[in-house]
Amino acid sequence: MIAPLLLTAFLAQSGATADPQAAKVSGKVISATTGDPLKKVIVTLDGGKNRFQAVTNADGKFVFDKVPPDDYTLQPDRMGYLEGRQTEVEVGAGEEKTDLTLKLTPQSILSGRVVDEDGDSLVGGGVWGYRVFVAGQNRRVLATAEADVNAEGGL
Repeated sequence: MIAPLLLTAFLAQSGATADPQAAKVSGKVISATTGDPLKKVIVTLDGGKNRFQAVTNADGKFVFDKVPPDDYTLQPDRMGYLEGRQTEVEVGAGEEKTDLTLKLTPQSILSGRVVDEDGDSLVGGGVWGYRVFVAGQNRRVLATAEADVNAEGGL
């Protein structure tokens, strides 16, 4: 009597009773500047009522198995990179969405020393970073960072 119970438990865990409606979503995350695969990226698949997360492997690949049919937003996130662009993914029953490529752009770091025309440290000043967004004919300039100059002229 114990053997049939164990066999039933094994079949249930091995996927013998898998949901035929479940889909698969997979792809890779790469650097937008170099095209190299990015490991340890958290990829979120969000459908409102269903939300899943996966972490990319050393080849930048991620996989979501057993995904219920729905409209999802796919977004990568990793420390040291700008917020990833959201990708809309429509997943149908039993469908496999593969070969999706997501890109992340590395953040920039500005460091240096502020000096006057004689090469002396310019203490008490500030440095501001700006980002220019261009969409079609529209341009927006946004201040994105600010740093005070220290006693040695560094920031």
